[in-house]
Amino acid sequence: AIGGLRNIEAELITAQVELEKAQATVAAREKLLAELAKWQQLHQQLLATQQLVAEANKRFTAKSSRYTIVQAAFLNSQAGILASTLKEGVPCPVCGSTAHPQPTPIPQEQYSKDMVDAAFTAMEEAREDSSQLSIKAQNLLTENNLREQTLCAEYQTTDIQQLFNDAP
Repeated sequence: AIGGLRNIEAELITAQVELEKAQATVAAREKLLAELAKWQQLHQQLLATQQLVAEANKRFTAKSSRYTIVQAAFLNSQAGILASTLKEGVPCPVCGSTAHPQPTPIPQEQYSKDMVDAAFTAMEEAREDSSQLSIKAQNLLTENNLREQTLCAEYQTTDIQQLFNDAP
């Protein structure tokens, strides 16, 4: 009877050790899953920010093109206005020529200096928006890569995808 009790006691100790190992394994898995969830959330944030950067860059390109068009149209308007004041035999205030065989006509659609300034301001605001989003995306990329490297080092793998595959 005492031998049977000793066997039961040994089995109980073995079971208790196995339970502690299982609890440690579960705790390690839960920690890994929490770390992977944080990494995945950060990665999604990075992807969303990169999309915002692409959109901001498109807006900047459009605003820049608009500014170029408005500025050129304004200068053409100014040239047309100047040309309308030229008289044969009187020197041109720009080039000094007294002959004016092909004066620039005043365009139908005219742009003001205020319109040029507004287009420039819109372009610069788009540039700043794009720049700020790019900085944010770079910071997220750095943080994401650092977290990935840390996880891979901690769990002794070179591929974070392997951690996702190994985690239940």
